[in-house]
Amino acid sequence: MSKYSTNKNVLPKVKHQAQIIDWIDGKFIRGPLPMDWFSKAKSLGGSCVSVGICLWHFKGMARGPVFHAGLSQLCLAQESTDSVRRALKLLESYSLIEIIRKPGCKHRFRINRIKKSKQTHKENT
Repeated sequence: MSKYSTNKNVLPKVKHQAQIIDWIDGKFIRGPLPMDWFSKAKSLGGSCVSVGICLWHFKGMARGPVFHAGLSQLCLAQESTDSVRRALKLLESYSLIEIIRKPGCKHRFRINRIKKSKQTHKENT
C-alpha cells in the first residue's frame, strides 16, 4: 500500500487528541462524571437530572470550581424557568450544588461531592 493511498478505513496520524473527536457538533460534557451524583439527582425527580447535566456542562467549560450560568442556559429540554428554579432549589437543599447569589448578576454555582457514609464492618453484616 502506498503512502498516498485513498483508503478511508485507515485513520490518519494526528498530533492532538482534539482532532480525533471532530465528530462532536455542539455541546458536550467533560468527564469524569460521578454516577453517585446523578443517581442522587435522579432520585429527586423533576428536572433535576437535566439541570444537573447542564451544570456539569458549564463546570467542564469553567477553569475553576465556581462557574456562572443563567436560568435560560440551564433549560435543556424546553423546560420552563420555573421548573429549572425548582430543580436548583432541590439540588441545593440536598447539598448537590451550592448557589452563590448576587443581585443583578448571573448565579454562580459550585458542584459538591457526594459524602459517602462511613460504615463499620458490624453495620455491613
